[in-house]
Amino acid sequence: MSDDFLCFIEDTNSLTFLSKQIVKFWQTITYVAIIYIVFSSLFFDLYRVTSNSMYPALKGNKNIFYDDRILVFKGLLNLQKPMRGDIIVFMSLYNSKKFLVKRVIGLPREKLYIKPNRNIYINGKPQATLFYNKYKWAKYLDRSDMPENGWGSVPIIVPKNSYFVMGDNTVSSEDSRMWGFVPQDRIIGKLSSIWFPFFRIRSFRNENLSR
Repeated sequence: MSDDFLCFIEDTNSLTFLSKQIVKFWQTITYVAIIYIVFSSLFFDLYRVTSNSMYPALKGNKNIFYDDRILVFKGLLNLQKPMRGDIIVFMSLYNSKKFLVKRVIGLPREKLYIKPNRNIYINGKPQATLFYNKYKWAKYLDRSDMPENGWGSVPIIVPKNSYFVMGDNTVSSEDSRMWGFVPQDRIIGKLSSIWFPFFRIRSFRNENLSR
């Protein structure tokens, strides 16, 4: 007689059955972890924002329940070079184990000038109006705390393969105004989205000043 007609059942109360299920569970966890590690190393990274230098776009108060968690695309998912307005994550210029998140303001080979009146000029054109029309963070950009004898004294040329970055909350941000340009090879990738907390979920993939 065929086994199909006999309808075998399994004793789920036995220790053998339970041990098999435990083994299967941990095998699944292991497979998921391996897949995550492989994809993470190749395509994306996850970070927690711990300061308000990018407020209001990103929030961080060193509170594990309310700090923004962000998804950053890299590698094959991030082949396009940064454009003005992109939010990027990059390795600190002083410590490769620390990461920063800022917005791209100046592109390679551009002439950038922050005047004593706090207005930003790129290649001779004022940028505050452009920022204001497309982003709420314009008012933070205009409130730059840059010293008048610093970046506001003379125009500077952004070096080849480097970027000038600033935090949206310019009165509370250490950025290119203090420590200079970000080389291309220090950039991890572009901000894709906020994925936690759930009430803060949003995508940044279609936001930059060039579109």
